[in-house]
Amino acid sequence: MPPKLKDLQKQCKAARLDQTGKVADLVQRLKDHNARKERSPGDQEDPKCDAILLTQSKVSSEEDTKRDARDAFGQALEEEELEVKMVMGELYVGNPRGLGLAG
Repeated sequence: MPPKLKDLQKQCKAARLDQTGKVADLVQRLKDHNARKERSPGDQEDPKCDAILLTQSKVSSEEDTKRDARDAFGQALEEEELEVKMVMGELYVGNPRGLGLAG
């Protein structure tokens, strides 16, 4: 018997994953999540994490936006406490405002 949408949504919610989409989407999302949980850091090509910067900026040139983002990133690293938060089944590290944008 194929999985039911409501059951898959409950599983996604329990895993803190996005609960929207069709049955096939949720099945794949859960498979991907379980595969990530099963891999150890040694199984990954590069066990280091990737870094992204989320920022809100005034509309300006691309160079100005990049400069403002670098400044904000540096300031956050120097002055703010970093937090760890689960967002759609993935762990994110950042300052509270950035994590709010990631969510």
